[in-house]
Amino acid sequence: MIEGSKIFTFILLLVLISNVLVSINAKGCKDIIAVGDATEGDYNLLMKVRDPTRSGPQVLCIVPEGYKYSYHHPWTGKTLQFTVQHKFIGVATKDDIIPNIVKTGMALNDAGIAFGDADTNSNWK
Repeated sequence: MIEGSKIFTFILLLVLISNVLVSINAKGCKDIIAVGDATEGDYNLLMKVRDPTRSGPQVLCIVPEGYKYSYHHPWTGKTLQFTVQHKFIGVATKDDIIPNIVKTGMALNDAGIAFGDADTNSNWK
C-alpha cells in the first residue's frame, strides 16, 4: 500500500512539474486541479494553476453547488446558462465575484478529477 502511494505521489509530481514547464510558454487559459482521496460525492479540490488571462494576484475561492450563472461566450457572442453541479474551488482576482471565476470549459467527473480549458468547447454541462 505504501509503495503504491509513493508511485502515485511521484506520478502526480511529475505531471504537475511538466505542466508548469509546458505552461510557461502558454498564452491561453489552462487549468489543472490536483485531487485528494475523493470518492463520488466527496470532492477534495486542492489547486488550480494561475489563470494567465487575468492580471494581478489570484486567490482560491469556493463556488457552491447549485449556483446559477450566465456566461458570455467569447467566440459566438451568445449567453449560456449554467448551474454548478458540484462545489469546487475557483480562482478569483481583485474585484472578481461569482460568476467571473467560473470557467465553462471545466469539467468535474465522479472520480473527483477536475480538468478543462475555458478557451475550448468541452460540451460538458
